[in-house]
Amino acid sequence: MTSPQKKLGIHLDNDGCLIKRVLKDGSGDQVPSNAIVSILYEAYLSNGHLFDSNVQLKGTPFTFQLGTHASIDAVELAVKSMRVGEEAEIVSTQRYAFGKHGLPPFIPPNTSVIYKIQLISFKLDTLHDYNSFQGLISKSLKEKDRGNNYFNQQKFKLAMKYYIKGIWILGDPNYTLILNEDQTKIQRDALIVLYLNLATCNIKLMDGKRALTNCEKILELGGSSAKFYFRMSQAYSLNRQFESAKRCIVQAIRLEPSDSKLRDELDKIKVLLGE
Repeated sequence: MTSPQKKLGIHLDNDGCLIKRVLKDGSGDQVPSNAIVSILYEAYLSNGHLFDSNVQLKGTPFTFQLGTHASIDAVELAVKSMRVGEEAEIVSTQRYAFGKHGLPPFIPPNTSVIYKIQLISFKLDTLHDYNSFQGLISKSLKEKDRGNNYFNQQKFKLAMKYYIKGIWILGDPNYTLILNEDQTKIQRDALIVLYLNLATCNIKLMDGKRALTNCEKILELGGSSAKFYFRMSQAYSLNRQFESAKRCIVQAIRLEPSDSKLRDELDKIKVLLGE
């Protein structure tokens, strides 16, 4: 992406929380609402740290439909004001970015972000409903699959980024407030898998504190599988809470009594407890 002289900033809201500077003019019409767009982007924290980019991934465009919450509001609002070929820099407070909680460990709480965006193309799609619940689940599953790909390569920090994106998509209040009972169960089960994958990454990285936090979220969602109790036991062990670790692994064994891996883990914990 080019870096020519910046033009004056344009306020995209009424409160000065979202500013766009055109770096290179585009041509044609502005992007219609609900269009399917393809962009290249680089995302930075306000201190200049690059935390996300598809420019470095062989320039593969990120394609999504506006209005589906596939990206943060700052990007959606900015892209709607762009023309094909345009390059722009977007500066946003947490209001249109990742909110007061951020996305730990990648985005701190109450953090402003800077995006450099190039609009490659857009098109209208009248055949598919990308605002459907199934569309939301599909987008989250794609992020999970990308995370699994990096996990299998033992790139655990990269895997975490995509698991967190999947969680963020499923947690969108514009959808979760209007789900029926069956949809709520599907959403909850998908979140449990994502949090479990995230906790597994934490454990691989020896980050017991975050592993336990993510396991506690699974517990809040109703997680109760042997795999969950195994991971929670590992998280407790990393925090040197061996009695709690023992209780969890015993529960896992009750659920899967023939799993030798669980019994091996119990033996390790007994040694640590001096039993």
